[in-house]
Amino acid sequence: MIDMEEININSIFAAFKRSGKKHILITGKKGSGKTTLARALAGTDPAGFETYAVPRKEVVLCNRLTGEKCLIGIFSEELERMVPVENGFLLGIKALEQAECYDGNILLDEIGYLENEDCDFQRAVSCLMDERSVVLTVRKEKTDFIKSLLCREDVFVLDVDILRSDIGCVIMASGHSRRFGSNKLLCEFGGKKLIERVLAATDGIFSRRVVVTRYKEIADICRREGVDCILHSFPNRSDTIKLGIREMEGTVGCMFCPSDQPLLSRSSVLSLAESFVLQSEKIWRLGYRGEVGMPVVFPEELYLELSALDEGGGSAVIKKHLDMVCFYETYKKEELIDADTPQDLEKMQKQYL
Repeated sequence: MIDMEEININSIFAAFKRSGKKHILITGKKGSGKTTLARALAGTDPAGFETYAVPRKEVVLCNRLTGEKCLIGIFSEELERMVPVENGFLLGIKALEQAECYDGNILLDEIGYLENEDCDFQRAVSCLMDERSVVLTVRKEKTDFIKSLLCREDVFVLDVDILRSDIGCVIMASGHSRRFGSNKLLCEFGGKKLIERVLAATDGIFSRRVVVTRYKEIADICRREGVDCILHSFPNRSDTIKLGIREMEGTVGCMFCPSDQPLLSRSSVLSLAESFVLQSEKIWRLGYRGEVGMPVVFPEELYLELSALDEGGGSAVIKKHLDMVCFYETYKKEELIDADTPQDLEKMQKQYL
């Protein structure tokens, strides 16, 4: 179970508010503490429902407002898993309809694979989320319904497994922008400066996060956003890596994230971190159909090599350990695109916004 004393609820909620999203979705493995975190975020006496399983027997749904209970799944000895009960989700639909009229917070805990079989229940969840803000938890199942919830543009996803795994993040913001002609990280794209976009894409995911920059304007923005920042005057890319990795003592892995990929999504950053949690002995890179890019996550065992770089970037370390490299494939090639020139940025604005 997650130790709530180790989780700063206020910082998580602040990250959610900064995101501008409408809902908080919490995921994680069985026993990871999703419900504990969800209840802390939802507050006292929320409407909605909760589900729980009696091992090898049944799954029960309880209406949080009325206390009514019903079976939504029973254990099949033949299939060795829970199977849906016919019309089992009628009480769940009723709970969702009551929650929409409730003058208070809403908690849906939790959604698993059984819900994938009931289209009426799915529509009721979607309708509620269109009208009200909710906190919901989902199991780590790859059903169509769960994937649709994770992909909603108005959902802020928290992965408890990542929160518990102590992964750090170094945001690299020290580039000279020679081809751009000015500090590109201060240029706007979609209503936000590039540095603000990467802060949003990495918010609420890592146990530790630091921006490394040589620009006071960037440091001022980080200070305003409450993000740790190292302001330096060293010349090389390797200096940025060294300064960042020094702040990662005690973490099991560190993501190095660029600041000049305007379309990098929080969803891809989260999925890359999740991939590392599943195989933390690997180097994980974001890619698209064989094209490699950044961010990249290094395991703790390579920190010494990163801190010993004389020049260049982390690619020198990657080349030494090609057998350790794995890729998380993004669905959108444009997430990997750098804004190297004003023309690049303008083209991306027209094509993708």
